[in-house]
Amino acid sequence: MTTTPNPQPVRPNLPQKSKKVVNVPVQQNSKSVPTKQTVVERPVKKGASNQSFHNPYNFVPAIPRQQVAGDLGDSVPSAHGRYLPDRWSGEITLQIQTITPLLIIDAAQGQKINAEHQAYPMRQCHDGLPYLTPTSIKGMLRTAYEIVTNSRLSQFSKHEEPLVYRMAASSSNIYPAVVRKIKGGKNILRIMPAHGVMGHVSRLPSYKKDSEEKDKGESMASLVYHESGELPQHGDLVWVKLNPDPNSDSNYMHLPEDIREYFMDKKLLSNVVIAIQRRNSEIPPDQKFDKKWRKGVVCVTGANVKDKRYERVFLENDEDDKKIVITPAMEKMWRDLVLDYKMVNKTSLKKRREDESKPEPYDYLGDKPGETAFSWHVYESLSEDLKSGTLCYVELDRELELNNDFRVKEENIKAILPVTLSRHFYDVSPASLLDKSLQPAQDFNELSPADRVFGWVKQGGHSAYRGNIRIHSVQCLTKDAIKDLSPGLPLAILGQPRPQQGRFYAAKDQEGTPIDRGTAKEKMYQAGQGLRGRKVYPHHAGLPTEYWDNPLVDRTNENHQGFFQECRRPQKERAEQQDNQNRSITEWVKPNVEFECKISVTNLSEVELGALLWLLDLPENSYFRLGGGKPLGFGSVRLQRQSTELRNGKDWAKFYGSLCQSVPIPEQDSLIKRCIIEEFKPAVESAYGQGFESNPFISAFLKAAAGFSQPIHYPRTTQAPQAEGESFKWFVENERRADRQNALGPLADDPGLPIWE
Repeated sequence: MTTTPNPQPVRPNLPQKSKKVVNVPVQQNSKSVPTKQTVVERPVKKGASNQSFHNPYNFVPAIPRQQVAGDLGDSVPSAHGRYLPDRWSGEITLQIQTITPLLIIDAAQGQKINAEHQAYPMRQCHDGLPYLTPTSIKGMLRTAYEIVTNSRLSQFSKHEEPLVYRMAASSSNIYPAVVRKIKGGKNILRIMPAHGVMGHVSRLPSYKKDSEEKDKGESMASLVYHESGELPQHGDLVWVKLNPDPNSDSNYMHLPEDIREYFMDKKLLSNVVIAIQRRNSEIPPDQKFDKKWRKGVVCVTGANVKDKRYERVFLENDEDDKKIVITPAMEKMWRDLVLDYKMVNKTSLKKRREDESKPEPYDYLGDKPGETAFSWHVYESLSEDLKSGTLCYVELDRELELNNDFRVKEENIKAILPVTLSRHFYDVSPASLLDKSLQPAQDFNELSPADRVFGWVKQGGHSAYRGNIRIHSVQCLTKDAIKDLSPGLPLAILGQPRPQQGRFYAAKDQEGTPIDRGTAKEKMYQAGQGLRGRKVYPHHAGLPTEYWDNPLVDRTNENHQGFFQECRRPQKERAEQQDNQNRSITEWVKPNVEFECKISVTNLSEVELGALLWLLDLPENSYFRLGGGKPLGFGSVRLQRQSTELRNGKDWAKFYGSLCQSVPIPEQDSLIKRCIIEEFKPAVESAYGQGFESNPFISAFLKAAAGFSQPIHYPRTTQAPQAEGESFKWFVENERRADRQNALGPLADDPGLPIWE
């Protein structure tokens, strides 16, 4: 019986500018030339460095609060129409002193340095002094107030769908499959449980590992069709011969000389294709050698990984293949995952399409993210449809072993994947792990302390409450406050939030306990677990006195008493790195600059007021974080309450009712002491059943305010910052063995993380 080529409508083939065999240079990894500025002495021993570091962010536990009542619980807020007799109103004068440089970027005044990079000045007042907006101060205070009162989160959106993670290389029970249409118009999933390696498929040599050229096209060491000299294409039905014994040179003797040398030199593994022909007939080709021909389907995903050497051939075995009718649930598995791939790569694809050289999505431009070739499912239209001819991988239950007697059922299928090591959905969404009592309020009777004091806007709705605190009269008290950084300081790359890193964001319970070491990656977000809590940026304590001196000079390679220059991006080959991954600044607010502002409060209970006053009277060496660049050490400030003038509603009534005589203000020190010592602290202890400072969210907040005296930076595999960045390598090393797999430690007692070298 004669078969026709695979009718798959989507054919994401690599381009064939010439279908005949030509020589392609071998790819060789590019290496940057080391300079004095980039040379760092490294320990010879591989593994964990003896120096630990702290991640720039950590989490304060957010504890379920269903049983919390009183002023720390949920309630309808007070009205704004009058001063209530038993509530406190008035004004607090606050001084803010910068401890580290403060970034107040004027985003509207950015100047282009090049096509991809901008430099930003500081936002300034008409007198040339820094303009610190009241809203930024209010946001800083609200974040802290939300923590110490364990209020509801003010915002928690876009977390309703499960996150995705990249599967580990050790993932098992993954089988190749193809979608076929059967009589009656139904599509079936044909699973091919053939024995072999790397996903139970044969390897088709397609790319040389090394090349001096930047382009990584298909290599002519790749096998071609004998009758035409063409390269195999995605979806082709083929006959293949495999190499069962890589140690036997006789297996390669029938091949062309250059290909034979390539095979023999690499000592390739078994199950490698050594001959391939189109499958125009169900009868195997002429048997010239003692190897048997096998049926297969070519799967080409492109040069989507650095050093990739193989494409795949799915091996068919009619009597052993498992077939299952595709259901809507299975279609959704595929659709959701492919659409997520497209969303993640949307920006990179857009950039490539706007490139003047007009590269194709399947072109290999380099080994950096966004430069490798995109797999077909990322750029092909309608690839999210699981239609006839689609090649994919199926992940089955770990304990399931396919055999001749077993019939695959829908519940056995955990995922349908476009590539072997694919992105994969966690079991549940982050939103499902956040206790209902901590989710943003949906009605006025659900307003928590932070909502009542600082204001509330219904998430996704139109209801709102103005709040009872206002920041105003902000002024800079220091004349020489601005440091000129012309022509621009290229900041280090700031990491984007990545909640899919479950070892950092997920918790094993509702109290925010870190995930145990050795927990499998796929078990990060599961029913019954929780989230780590509220993200904070601990103060960078212990920095040397001269740490912020001469920021325009690249000192990222210099060790200053155990600290490296983390704020700037290292130069590469003596040139500044200024691209779309970072930004530059031309000014910052110097350390030891003082600001002053007024805080007006209205109708606060003694517990609500006590929480605010406690924040404004933190212990010595406790700091808030303000402005931009907090992960890099910027924006540590010290708050100091200068004066207060607070009265309850009864006293304000006397004040306004007396036109001829002054009404004495209540004794402020005793009021403050009562609100903090007798009201706020006992309320926390009563609601959560622990001593005040031993309470998890209080102790963690105080630790973040005090900071860590060890280095704080994003994870990396070297002690000093590197020009290439590549922080992802730390996460790769962290996942390699179960005795690594470190989670982010508990903030109140964080031992730090090792540097995997």
